[in-house]
Amino acid sequence: MDSLPPGIFSQVIVVDNGSTDGTGEVAAAHGAAVVRKERRGYGRACLAGMAHLAPDGDVVVFLDVDGSDDPQDARRLLEPIRKGEAGLVIGVRRGPRAERGALLPHQQMGNSLAT
Repeated sequence: MDSLPPGIFSQVIVVDNGSTDGTGEVAAAHGAAVVRKERRGYGRACLAGMAHLAPDGDVVVFLDVDGSDDPQDARRLLEPIRKGEAGLVIGVRRGPRAERGALLPHQQMGNSLAT
């Protein structure tokens, strides 16, 4: 949570779906609400987190806590929504900052198709 830009997020939920690196404990120690989801899978984790959202929230940001997403990008990604220019903004993991091996070939192809 220390890397999250200040003044953007009113709620931080971390879904721990079987991590073995202490993600849930670290997140809780830094003030995040931690949801345990025993069945693995990115989609399952996203849905589990959304089930715990505050009812007054109007925008959801998904970030991987493994460092593959830069939280500092959140302000820039949220800007079109704030201005009423977009209802959905999707960031992609490619370009000059993508680390070699960050995505497997089938993931790269899937991202290209989806975005």
